[in-house]
Amino acid sequence: MTAKAKPFAPPTNSPDLCYLIGALMSDGHATSGSSPRIQLCVKEPDFVYAVYEAFLRCGFPAHPPRSKSITAKDMLCTTVNRKLAAVWIEPILYEPGNALPLIEQFPYSFLAGYYDGDGSLVIPAGYPRVLFSFGVRWRALMIETLLKQLGFMPRWSEYTHPLASEGKCYTVGLYKGAEVRRFFRLTPSVIPYKRLCSE
Repeated sequence: MTAKAKPFAPPTNSPDLCYLIGALMSDGHATSGSSPRIQLCVKEPDFVYAVYEAFLRCGFPAHPPRSKSITAKDMLCTTVNRKLAAVWIEPILYEPGNALPLIEQFPYSFLAGYYDGDGSLVIPAGYPRVLFSFGVRWRALMIETLLKQLGFMPRWSEYTHPLASEGKCYTVGLYKGAEVRRFFRLTPSVIPYKRLCSE
């Protein structure tokens, strides 16, 4: 007799959950349609294992990371194949404002997850910058507002991109050395090349 899967229950808010929301919002996806799933596929093993472990700590029945070829690229994917889980998290990831009540409680965990996904560390002429990239305007505005609430002074830019869903892409960045160093003290990345060397 096969044991029944444990019913999914919405997780209690926590730093792990907010890290997951940031990671999935930037580099993952969720669908509650005919093939319900929550999935993150990336090249960085440290990132995918961090997400997998956060899934488990939050009570999501995630599959261990597996290799998968996507558009001729070798990726590692961790997946939750549970409809109720997808139904719960889908509106948090895709509908403006739904994530805010959660991430405002653990903003640095959310920022860490988003940065590990669609963030980058750029060091032109030895001056480090932290950049967040977006294909959707409301997410850029949300990150910009959150950074300002935390005392940072982010800069906003946008540019035309023919493949973007809105016809534009957006960047929110931290350009002052003291702010960049403070960001990394409060939001350590799990990806080695995205860390500040002096961290």
